[in-house]
Amino acid sequence: MEVTVRSIYRRGADNGLLLGLYFCIMFGFSIAGERVQAVGFVSTLMMLGVPFLVYRFLRKTYVEQHGLTQFSALWTQGIIAFAGGGLILAFVVFIYIRFIDPQIIVRQLDSLINVYTEADNQRADDMITVLTNMRDMHLYPSARDIVVQLELLSIFSGSILSMLMSLLVRMKAPLKSRNQL
Repeated sequence: MEVTVRSIYRRGADNGLLLGLYFCIMFGFSIAGERVQAVGFVSTLMMLGVPFLVYRFLRKTYVEQHGLTQFSALWTQGIIAFAGGGLILAFVVFIYIRFIDPQIIVRQLDSLINVYTEADNQRADDMITVLTNMRDMHLYPSARDIVVQLELLSIFSGSILSMLMSLLVRMKAPLKSRNQL
């Protein structure tokens, strides 16, 4: 029986597909949270679960390769996963903002103005002025601007998280499989 070894890039792409689906479900809960706050809380919990998911992806690679995976390879796998997952999320968000709910940006800006109105301090007042001017002049970001920033944020934050998870993965020695005992 021949064992095929998947490259780090392939593993990262496969992980990116799963991570993208996870992000899309999280986005769905976030959107539903506009109407029902308890559902929005699920999105927050899912956000806190991302580091554990990434750890699991990287740990699986490390164990399957008997602890011989270099730090840089694990880190690269994580970055590729976040880049792919971010692309899937960006596509879904673009479709949602552009075709399904074009008024979401307006509602979110109004919501943000309300939040800052409740915080009674000078910085909040300055932010209210900026946000109100944006609304009055119709200076809303386009769907394209939002998804580009979303992808860049995904890659940047994913790179940092993958670096930390790669360190944690390599700190614990892989367990020997039953076949090796």
